[in-house]
Amino acid sequence: MFAKMPVLIDQPTAGVAIAQLLDGLSHQAAGFSIEQSLRLLRKSLHREIKKHRVSSLTTWKSATLAQKKFDVQPAIIFRERRYPAGPKVQLPVRYVELVDQRDQLYCMLPDFGEVLYIPERKLLKTMLSETVRSITATLSPRELHKLWPPAASELKWIRLDLVKPANRQTLQHTRVLRTVAEPLSDGRNLTIVAGSREEVLGQMRTAISKGSCLIVGETGVGKTTLVSSVAREMFLARRALRKQQRDKGSDTEPLQPLFWSSSAGRLIAGMRYLGQWQQRLEAVVAELANIDGVLAIENLLDLVSIGGREPRDSLAAFLIPYLRSGSLRLVAEASPTELDACRRLLPALVDTLPMVRVEPMRIEHEQELLRVTLAQQLQSAEIKFSASIPACVSRLCRQFQRHSAAPGPAMRFILELAGRKRRQDQPKLWTEPWILERFSQRTGLPLILLDDARSLDKETVVNDLSRDVIGQANACQQMASVVTRIKSAVQDPRRPFGCLLLCGPTGVGKTQLAKSLAKYLFGAAGEKSPMIRLDMSEYSGVTAGFRFLNDSAGNSATWIQQIRSRPLSVLLLDEVEKASTEVFDIMLSMLDEGRLTDRLGRVTSFRNSVIIMTSNVGGRSSTSLGFSEDANIDYASEVRKAFRPEFFNRLDSVIPFAPLSHEVIQQITIKELNDLRNREGLERYGRGIEWTTEVVDHLARTGFQNHLGARPLQRAIETDIVAPLAKWIVEHNALPATTLQLDWDTHHQLLIVHPR
Repeated sequence: MFAKMPVLIDQPTAGVAIAQLLDGLSHQAAGFSIEQSLRLLRKSLHREIKKHRVSSLTTWKSATLAQKKFDVQPAIIFRERRYPAGPKVQLPVRYVELVDQRDQLYCMLPDFGEVLYIPERKLLKTMLSETVRSITATLSPRELHKLWPPAASELKWIRLDLVKPANRQTLQHTRVLRTVAEPLSDGRNLTIVAGSREEVLGQMRTAISKGSCLIVGETGVGKTTLVSSVAREMFLARRALRKQQRDKGSDTEPLQPLFWSSSAGRLIAGMRYLGQWQQRLEAVVAELANIDGVLAIENLLDLVSIGGREPRDSLAAFLIPYLRSGSLRLVAEASPTELDACRRLLPALVDTLPMVRVEPMRIEHEQELLRVTLAQQLQSAEIKFSASIPACVSRLCRQFQRHSAAPGPAMRFILELAGRKRRQDQPKLWTEPWILERFSQRTGLPLILLDDARSLDKETVVNDLSRDVIGQANACQQMASVVTRIKSAVQDPRRPFGCLLLCGPTGVGKTQLAKSLAKYLFGAAGEKSPMIRLDMSEYSGVTAGFRFLNDSAGNSATWIQQIRSRPLSVLLLDEVEKASTEVFDIMLSMLDEGRLTDRLGRVTSFRNSVIIMTSNVGGRSSTSLGFSEDANIDYASEVRKAFRPEFFNRLDSVIPFAPLSHEVIQQITIKELNDLRNREGLERYGRGIEWTTEVVDHLARTGFQNHLGARPLQRAIETDIVAPLAKWIVEHNALPATTLQLDWDTHHQLLIVHPR
């Protein structure tokens, strides 16, 4: 069997040809000539066809390449408003008219990645114009330039050899179903530890045999694995029964997969016009009923939220009558919070589905599951592992991966390691120290926190924090207590690692201490910064709660997405007293339960994070902000007055910051000057710097102000030291490498002495 497919050939420049398959707009190949690009594309497609056992493709009767110019206004978007960016331009737009075997017309825009169904040919021009106008309405000149077609392009046809289907009638029974779902009952070997899930599996078998089922459990408990296990069991039982019927001479049809896995997004993909996805779902329900199949959906909430503007217009609302009548058998998954959201948005759906609850796996069952999985995964690579590794991985994930329930984090970790078993850096024996190193690289946690065999001295932590935060010994002592609590694992597992409020005058090191803690706790991986910082003064006034949780498009805010992608982080809420009351109400669940739930039931966990808030409350009452030798302010009392009791009671501790004395100011100045020695311009030419006490005294006077604390110091160093030093280096670039002497002369100018 074969199929002839249209291919678009682009030649952006001489000696380069790009071949792109039009059906799907996803397969491309590049070469030095048209023939080479077609040959590479055909080879890649044949490999995909064999891999996925493709036996049929859409057949096109004709394909015509055309081009039309459209007037387009480039624009820029600033603060959700559109502004013209120059005069209108005429954008050449390529489109391909495709006619299928049923004489239906489609229009593909390869540069835009769009496919249009054209009900009548007379509508082609209008629909094409509307599509181009809507896509280019918010494009900047740079983005518009990317849509410009290449200098030369043409259409070619290629022949693809297809896989012969096992039975044409079998494929015909599931023609629509195969486009939106994958067979799950394929006999895959899944690891299920005996005794850990037997009761749940029995409940699932009973519920599925009667009709539909809703699996409810926290993220990571293994809901998808359980569904796959039941699917495998029922498939094997069905296959054994079919074999008995054949042995007896009964005329039976080919065996169909029983479970079909899909998602709400896939069920509705490509449906652009009114009534299209409803027609597709009707066909899917009919085909499932014909083979007595089960539709498996991983996220029930997606069914409720996709399909229309309101839940009553969603995919779930459309499927409710089929579920009630028994025409559709559905197995769906949901977390408890997602279940609550579904019950609130569409209660009729939840009432239709019988529930099976899955609890997190017990620790002994989790360790046995890890042992069996490791043995299976590493057997082919002849890699062995220590007997203590399952217990070690289980402990690490339960202590430091609490955003997901057991056994999810532990299974993901070992499967990720096992996926690299062919790499050269993999040892032939996995030991506990090697596992600790891999976990440290993955999470950013230092080995001293992960390894129970290592003791942690609190004074060592204090000294590490004090290197960056000078003159705040008490604050560093209290912050080190957070580290020791994490090491000892005695903190409440249902709350964040720490909820701290740092109080004191501005410019005394509150933000710097938060950065130092983030680097100490989660910076071992050395990748992106483990601290997420929010300026809470931006979340005041009306709609502050919505802006705190969502971006301008209504999706989760950027900082929430960062926490989801990296739960082990420090969340710094700067100047928290400036936030609105609505934001404080939202923060209560973060501080108390370590989780945040949005309106759709999606949960963001903060149980592996440290939440640090800074405030100037109390510090404003001092007459010498940032400077004092004998300031004696009761910050805890000031915080009680400024914040509501329910907020204050959720704090682990209130850490006061002392005003800076003159000696501390000089120490900070020396620290900043020492950091200046490491700048690239000095190291590259082998030049060092030394300074006199006059330089330190001058910077201590000009770099610290009563109302700003230590914040102006960097500006003073850049202005009074770096700028004249840079000018001197440029003018004396030919001089040999040496140590420059910095002094402050009587004319209040920097004096640079070059030893001869």
